[in-house]
Amino acid sequence: MRLQIEYEKHPGKPAYKCLADTLQSAIEAGRLIKGDTLPPSRELAQSLGLSRDTVVRAYDELTVRGLVKTTGTSGTYVTGKESGQRKSFISIPDRTAVPTPISQYSQRLLTEGLHPTTENLRKLNYGAPPAKLLPVSRWTKLLQNQCSQTIEYVYEPSVFGALALRQSIARYLYRSKEINCSAEQIVLFSETQSAINLLCRALLNENDIIAIEEPGYGGVKSVAVAQNLQMQALPVDHDGCRTDILLDFVSENENSIRLAYVTPAHHDPTGITLTGQRRQMLMDWASRETRWIVEDDYDGDLTYSKSNPRPLAASDSDRVIYISSFWKALYPLTSLGFVVLPAALIDLIHSAKSIAEPTAQSVEHLVLAEFIENGHLEKQWQKLNSVYRKQRSALLFHLKQAFRENIWISRESAGTHQLVRLEMSMPAERVCAAAAEAGLGVVGSAGYYLQEPNPKEFLVDFSNVSVEESEQKVSAFEQLLNEQS
Repeated sequence: MRLQIEYEKHPGKPAYKCLADTLQSAIEAGRLIKGDTLPPSRELAQSLGLSRDTVVRAYDELTVRGLVKTTGTSGTYVTGKESGQRKSFISIPDRTAVPTPISQYSQRLLTEGLHPTTENLRKLNYGAPPAKLLPVSRWTKLLQNQCSQTIEYVYEPSVFGALALRQSIARYLYRSKEINCSAEQIVLFSETQSAINLLCRALLNENDIIAIEEPGYGGVKSVAVAQNLQMQALPVDHDGCRTDILLDFVSENENSIRLAYVTPAHHDPTGITLTGQRRQMLMDWASRETRWIVEDDYDGDLTYSKSNPRPLAASDSDRVIYISSFWKALYPLTSLGFVVLPAALIDLIHSAKSIAEPTAQSVEHLVLAEFIENGHLEKQWQKLNSVYRKQRSALLFHLKQAFRENIWISRESAGTHQLVRLEMSMPAERVCAAAAEAGLGVVGSAGYYLQEPNPKEFLVDFSNVSVEESEQKVSAFEQLLNEQS
């Protein structure tokens, strides 16, 4: 353990006792807690400019005081102060005291706050696969292989990320989604939220209008609030978001919408696929002036009832910016996201990203590149689809059996959760609490709405409920609700 202490020698007191007092003060202040190992005597002596004998005697003194113990294998460790909690501050700073002046951007963050996607993403496992479905063994082997080669790596700065990974992604997109792009068009991000933030900052000015789905992903709303953008809601019905509103808006307003953020493959959170007619309306709108479509394919590789629709980015349009990530397949092994840019935006986003989030080639990039090249990503999606399809079917069957006419279930699903409405008189918080007690991940959908949400609408996670557990957990959920009604 590295230990920074202010050692002072006092006249008339032996040096070892002065050091023992100093270390005791550190223990009593919570800087050192029970179980912490003190530095080796030779190391501490060297750092303080003392003899090793002085440090050894100080440790002996602390042993007599009952504060430390020395063993042959563990060294000298703290035995006193049972609290087990390290103190970071003597007192908690006043977090309400904001320094002034601050930027208007910061003022919006503090006054408007962030727009949560859901009440508690943890209950939905953040949309990630259960640990038992992660390819940990294969990923570990690839990681070990890449790490063994690090001695041969040459630092190659690349704002857009490792070329090998971008090439792998380009080949994967072409064969699996018909998106014909080059590696030069692909930009890697730590995750997709930072990509959305940078795109909006690069393409929009304050007070510009961004169209978003209603209900829709809360992260893009947080970006809009932070950047002082106006939001135009596109209500969602059984055909997807109302893209006809975009065309109506153009004819009725001088200040046109500059960017539309959509999830056409599977709308988040309903899972509805945007129909062909509305897709065409969206493309027609974007082609008229300098307008952009951000297509977020957050779960386009998960489908339970029909084949995946062709992405908008697979068309010849130069107005579609495609976003996706590996989160739903591989998190927490990786959270990387990526963007496929129209050629006209490559130089602009290169400049913007070099300031906001420069990226260099990393071992993680090279592991993921090899993972994709060897066909493991497709196999992972196939496994998840197979498991999720069965779990979703079982959970929906038992929910319908349990609640009958008191439940409405969306026809489609989005990623790893299902949208349902429960005809219950109790508050949403109590419904979610009962679900948690029964072992189900259930959250209210309020965070997806700009306007008034439906308090009886919920997202139910099926990715973490096995077929064998489904009936028992739903039954426990129903019983808990009946007890509280």
